[in-house]
Amino acid sequence: MKSDFLRELVDDVKEVEEQPTQAFKVGFAAGSILVSLGVFALEGILIASVATSLGWGLSFLQGLGVAALFELVMLRLKNG
Repeated sequence: MKSDFLRELVDDVKEVEEQPTQAFKVGFAAGSILVSLGVFALEGILIASVATSLGWGLSFLQGLGVAALFELVMLRLKNG
């Protein structure tokens, strides 16, 4: 029994790894940056709203400042 037909099937099924295109790389980088900025803005809104509900009048920019400070502290703790 010949196994040539199996080799042909395997060659047909064998996947060729495709490298991502330049457009995909740019889109992925832009999407990652936009998501990071969105999460940062949500942190600022959350901190400002919680502080305001506790009686401290924080604006959105002050909430962003507090969020940035937390991010800096976490970065310093992570890198040791």
